Amino acid sequence: MPSLRGSATTGTNTSATISVSRPSGVVAGDILIALQCNTIGFSGGLPSGWTQIYDDYFAFEARVAIRVASASEPSSYTFGGNTGGIRQNVIMIAVAEADPDLYTLTDGNSGSGSTITAPAATAVRGDAFVVRYAVAAVGSPVTFTPPSGHTERAEIAQEWVSCTCATQNTLAAAGSVSSANFTASTSIVGSEYRLGITMLLYPPAAAKQRIVVSPTAVHRSWSW
Repeated sequence: MPSLRGSATTGTNTSATISVSRPSGVVAGDILIALQCNTIGFSGGLPSGWTQIYDDYFAFEARVAIRVASASEPSSYTFGGNTGGIRQNVIMIAVAEADPDLYTLTDGNSGSGSTITAPAATAVRGDAFVVRYAVAAVGSPVTFTPPSGHTERAEIAQEWVSCTCATQNTLAAAGSVSSANFTASTSIVGSEYRLGITMLLYPPAAAKQRIVVSPTAVHRSWSW
């Protein structure tokens, strides 16, 4: 079943690029997931072998990219950002035993006051691993309290672009997965200054079963 591999890693700076260490314990076949945010917008690309699966621009820009780990992964990955002086950050996690070809991602700007809602989603397969993100753009660093039933995996408190990642403590059954609320350490002005993301990763599809019958058994069946 899908599960978190090792610990999340983070990077934050105001340079044109940003490097993030590989999460510990990664093995071939693990799914690497990176949330990258900055205050202006991205002009730089992704590291080789990464695929962008989400991007949107609010009072900040945020994108999510994934990579299937190989047997020989680099110790770190460098993401393009923008010109120097722009605040940016990355949170990276690794998920073990997840289907590399199937995931669900939903996003939204719901919430009020200090609440950021990671939206509901529909799990198309049971035993889904639930990952939630929240991003806040406030003129001071923001910390977060994760939703009930979740564990915070990483948090970056940075002026004008703070973010966090949490995972649900139980796998989700097929069907509706409820929304979940993060609580920021301060009030957020409006919807364009907040973002919630829910991502579901699934166990690999069951392998097709093969029934092997010995020639002797076939002969005996026909003998009757």
